[in-house]
Amino acid sequence: MKFEIGDWVSGNTSQGELVYGYVESVDLFKGSVGIRVTESDHESAVGKQISVGSGSARKLPDYAADDESGLRNLIDLALSTRDEAWFRELSAKLVALQQGTGRRRERRHTISASVRNRLGSGLTN
Repeated sequence: MKFEIGDWVSGNTSQGELVYGYVESVDLFKGSVGIRVTESDHESAVGKQISVGSGSARKLPDYAADDESGLRNLIDLALSTRDEAWFRELSAKLVALQQGTGRRRERRHTISASVRNRLGSGLTN
């Protein structure tokens, strides 16, 4: 499988440890990828770069966070990896999403307030 820098992967080390992270380097001659570990069953590996054979690494599906919960999770990840540019990008997306949600709520409230009921004091001009 062909890996590119920045791909999210999971894999097993030569000691059998399960790791999740993103590709920081690719060595075509050795057939290995350098993974910055974000999660592992071996706690001391988290935050370090580990070399894993290309055959034991699997590319994870791309994830597009388009909801508030997903963006918050990615913001936590950007903080843990100390990626300031990504943090700012995700924070801006979260603010835009929250402002868009607020506008939709206001619009729904305005519409529902103008139509009271079929029997009582109805629409005013």
